[in-house]
Amino acid sequence: MPPVSSAASSTPTIQLSPLLDLPPELLLHILSYLDYGDILASQQTCRLLRELVTGSAQLQYLIELGIAAYEDNPDSTVPLAERCRLLRARERAWQRLEFGPSHSISVSFNPSSIYDLSSGVFLLGQTHSASLFGGTDAVRTARVNSEVIKQPGDSVWQTINLNQKIIDVGLAVHEHDLIAVVTYNFLPERQDYLTAAISIHLVQLSTGEYHPAASKPCIAVCEGPFVPGECSLSVEIVGNKLGLLLNFPFTQIEPRESAFYLIDWRTGHPHFFREAEHGTYDAFAFLDADTVVLPNLHLHTLELCDVSSPPSPSPPAPLRTLRHLALPPLAVHAIPFRIWCRAEPTPTGGPAQRTAPAEARARAPFRPAPSAAIALFNIFILDTRQRLHTFSLVTHRAALLRPYPARSLPSPPSPSSPSSEPERRAEDNGEDAPERLREHPASDPSHTPLIPWSTWGPPACRLFPADALATRWITTTCGQRFVLNSSLRRAALHPEPAHLCDFNVVPYRRLLARHAAAGAECGGSLDAEGGHAFDSEDEGALARIQLVEQPSESDADVFGEPVVTALPYAEIVGAEPHGHNSLLLDEDGIIGLDLDQHQRNIRRIVVKPIAGS
Repeated sequence: MPPVSSAASSTPTIQLSPLLDLPPELLLHILSYLDYGDILASQQTCRLLRELVTGSAQLQYLIELGIAAYEDNPDSTVPLAERCRLLRARERAWQRLEFGPSHSISVSFNPSSIYDLSSGVFLLGQTHSASLFGGTDAVRTARVNSEVIKQPGDSVWQTINLNQKIIDVGLAVHEHDLIAVVTYNFLPERQDYLTAAISIHLVQLSTGEYHPAASKPCIAVCEGPFVPGECSLSVEIVGNKLGLLLNFPFTQIEPRESAFYLIDWRTGHPHFFREAEHGTYDAFAFLDADTVVLPNLHLHTLELCDVSSPPSPSPPAPLRTLRHLALPPLAVHAIPFRIWCRAEPTPTGGPAQRTAPAEARARAPFRPAPSAAIALFNIFILDTRQRLHTFSLVTHRAALLRPYPARSLPSPPSPSSPSSEPERRAEDNGEDAPERLREHPASDPSHTPLIPWSTWGPPACRLFPADALATRWITTTCGQRFVLNSSLRRAALHPEPAHLCDFNVVPYRRLLARHAAAGAECGGSLDAEGGHAFDSEDEGALARIQLVEQPSESDADVFGEPVVTALPYAEIVGAEPHGHNSLLLDEDGIIGLDLDQHQRNIRRIVVKPIAGS
């Protein structure tokens, strides 16, 4: 009998990777470049990596940032371990809707219709007129973050008064300590009181003076027919880029085209420009530093445009459309009326472009990652009886930027040869794209790619019927959270608790798994919509959580077919009525709005910082 091989009889040995022979400091440095999910997975491979991961404050902080979809502030002076503790505490408080002591700020001046909320700054316009349509004469701002100083009366408010009539404003608090104030001045030399010059004033928020980084602190935009109250605009600032959309939806004089400008605010040079048919666009938002989304009312699409690689200093280049994302197809006689949008926080340019003072940059140790944030589109549609219906469409910035299979934007047939084109199949002619795509040629002479709603929308979006919601305020999202407000009438008759939707479901799936592992039977019950409902805590619950992962369907008659959307989210409902007319959302918590007896003007704002801030 031949001898038995020792190799056959011995126990197989596991060869450890030479990577583990590296010094722990190098291993930690290598692991810090991984995605948080890979860091979590690595600690399951061996005891050495588990001890390294669990014992490293840096890696634990990176894991918490990844789970919460936050980004670190490298300028913060808060120690790493303290940042990790703060982030865990705040995320737990958001799951419970647990707030710290609230602080009321009275509005003793006469507010106008303009407002904003961004990076811990609340802004209201001020009018000196007693008329309902008196316009805006100055801007008031108040700090509403967790570091708000409790001061009496008007001392909380800072005033910016340029002695000119103000149309609207844009904020870039985190990146630039900047407020862009858009004004108009009538031109008497034209002998026509309806002709005005529109300008952008670049003001440093902390000082109220013109911004020191702007070589042209006042940028002339355009001149043309103008009636106060008949112009609406949007201003967004990312890096050195300032986007301005001028729209005249309420004009009663000759219709004026919508106009989009992309300007380098530090030099005053215009990079891109587009004019579009009256009423084409209502608003826009940056998806990243090089891409904007313009909801196109005429085509009923989300139009993505490229704002990268500015051309050489010369007349501004035409804005280039990258593609159209079709919205849910409408019924034949339904008419899109307005589309407003919001995505907060805004992206930033490179570190070299930041101009905010060091003290301002270091204020917050972390913030919601703009790349992971949701975008909110409030869509207003008229039905056949001229009744207005409202829907809130929520998706992620990243979903809008994702590549999808596309087809060319349909072009109208040539009138010279109506029968020369062969009949196209339904899948080729954009059957579920709006008919308006066939009626309006693309802004670009070439065929612009069109992504049908059925290709991109259902898994990436969640559609909320909003006829019973208050959509007056657009500042209701921050990061991946979205606060729902009941209509003012309903809120007055039936006070309700805070109602928050969180589209970052990772923490809630982990919470659900912990409840299940503890034998809590998923922490509650499986509700009628297929979502798991459970208390945020087993004892002393402050909120009720429902994890919604099943598709929802809207069969409103303004749509051509039932609209199915399936973006998962966690719905968190507070235990007690919040007692305010409406709620707004910011990085550090919720802002309650108390209106006057006519439910028209804001008379008090209540800062409700999230616990742990």
